Amino acid sequence: VCSQQDDFKAFYEKMIDADGVLFVDPIFESGCTGLFHNLMDRMGPGHDTGLLLGCSEKMKAQGKQPLDMKYFKQKAISFVGIGGSDWAVRVETDHAMLAMSPGWKVVDNDYFSWSKDVIMQDDKVERMREIANNLVDAAQDMIDRHLMIFDPDNDKLDYWKGKKSACPHCHGNNFYIHPGTDIAECELCGLKGKLVVEDGAMTLKFDPAEEFHAHDLLSGKKLHGDDIFENEGRLMGLYKDEEFKRRKAHYTSVIEPTPSPSK
Repeated sequence: VCSQQDDFKAFYEKMIDADGVLFVDPIFESGCTGLFHNLMDRMGPGHDTGLLLGCSEKMKAQGKQPLDMKYFKQKAISFVGIGGSDWAVRVETDHAMLAMSPGWKVVDNDYFSWSKDVIMQDDKVERMREIANNLVDAAQDMIDRHLMIFDPDNDKLDYWKGKKSACPHCHGNNFYIHPGTDIAECELCGLKGKLVVEDGAMTLKFDPAEEFHAHDLLSGKKLHGDDIFENEGRLMGLYKDEEFKRRKAHYTSVIEPTPSPSK
């Protein structure tokens, strides 16, 4: 249940009812727009497929009507960033994060820099045509398979049609290097490993036995959900703790909220 009563729900339902989704978004300061970021943030965790599935099973166990199965259909989704300069390299990860919460399959994730005159650049127009065709093909295959997020085959299917990327799992190219170590973490799917050069290209090498931790897989979502419930449960217990209540009262009394500039 979302506390914001706006048109996100209607927009979300349109995505759910669509066979495939294509986002085309201007590039702001190397990444996605604020409007897109709001959509991405609203998708999780309330619309995370793993949490929705757990909620639906709990409703069923309580004798209530479970969630409509349309919320668990696999979805084909693609992204295109349109930039007015060459500040663009963060937009791919920003965009793909929206697909991470529902666990939808990303088909293409591309960006065009210096593209205010893009309709005059035939190579980019042709690439857009290719992106559209790839999306239609992937969506049709999912329909033909009646593919659901929780199907056993779902995690093994890869619909990626973009360029070869450094992360072999989610096809991401942005990594966090843990300070003082040689450990790299994919900023998109969260898998950890080492960046190595193979055939002149950088790739993330991770333990295959750890792939189930990936944030876009139902197995990874379950692990994340377990962590959330454990930590939230600990917080609920703290509300009865006298030391916690004392500290909360102290900080509440000495810190005043910053008023809105309009006031």
